[in-house]
Amino acid sequence: MKKFKKSVTIFYSWWRTDGKDVKKEHTDALEQTAQHDIGKSMKFGNTSGELFTSICLLSSDPEDGIEYRGYWEVKEN
Repeated sequence: MKKFKKSVTIFYSWWRTDGKDVKKEHTDALEQTAQHDIGKSMKFGNTSGELFTSICLLSSDPEDGIEYRGYWEVKEN
């Protein structure tokens, strides 16, 4: 019996638009956003793209949130 196997790796990264360090407290939200947005985009056949979000989780975060941008891509192994 012949089998077909394939594996892919999804790479993504986030950064703040103001150039400051990513807040540790925001990493879970960034991960969830990436997984959701990447999964949604892959359903349309995309293998790479940009990520955008604004997060306001902490009392020290601005009312309109901290803006993050990111990039993702799928690579076949």
